[in-house]
Parts: sequence; structure tokens; C-alpha cells
Amino acid sequence: VIDLATGETFDDAPWFLRHHVALDPAVGGAKAEATRRAIERVRPDLAILAFLAACDGSFDPSERDAILDYIRARCGDLDYDRTRLAGYVARLHPDESCFFAAIETLAGRADADLAALGQGAVAVVEADGVLDAAEAKFIAAMREALAAHGVAL
Repeated sequence: VIDLATGETFDDAPWFLRHHVALDPAVGGAKAEATRRAIERVRPDLAILAFLAACDGSFDPSERDAILDYIRARCGDLDYDRTRLAGYVARLHPDESCFFAAIETLAGRADADLAALGQGAVAVVEADGVLDAAEAKFIAAMREALAAHGVAL
């Protein structure tokens, strides 16, 4: 199963249906609910960050950790399951169209949220110690797309 909104892939279709479509509250209790709320809060952000992390051809563990740091900064008020969120991030495989669709989704957000996303994006692409040409290209494309909506990063 592939979540077309994020590019996340799942090998277990029944698990996907229980956890992502039905959002079964009986599966996992309060911590699972907090984890779902964290994912909902930053879903488009994660599509952008995961795309940037992988656009150089590899998704380095340090880039995943930078994404998890971003989630902690944006969702620190929620008692989510970090291990489950790490698994969620690892399953993300957004393509270029997901990246640009997520930018469009976020264009109306508060400037402070977008500034945090910009900082998070830079942290992700710098996490492995190498700023690849593809990463630089898509960071610039993100800035340009947001500038078209009057948002400067």
C-alpha cells in the first residue's frame, strides 16, 4: 500500500487500514493517539523534510534524526511514541510532486511556523555533513515557491 499524499509505503495493508484509515483508538491507547496527533500536525512538513533528506539518493540516519528533532520542536506538548514516529519517517518516500504539493499546503501557515520549517529543512540537508547539489536545488525551490505566496525564508 502506498499513501499517495506522502509517498509512505506499507507492506501490511490491514495494519495500514487499522492505524491510518480507521485510526482505531483501541490500537495503542493514549500514546498512539498522541502519535497520530503529532503526525497530523506535521504531515506536510514531513513530506518536505523526507523528500529533502532523500533527494541526494540516500536517506541517512542523521537526516532522520534531524527530522525527529523537528517533530520534537513542533510537537513537544504531545506524549508521542518516538520509536513509532521514527518508523513512520523511515517509511516516507515522497516524490517531487508530493514535495511541491506539501509546500502549497503550507503556504498559508504563520510566518513563525514557516521559519521553523525552513530551519528544519536546512538542518536536515546539513545533517549528513554534505550539502548535495540536489538538496541545494530543492531548498532554493522551496524558498522560491513560498516567496510566490509572499513568504520569505
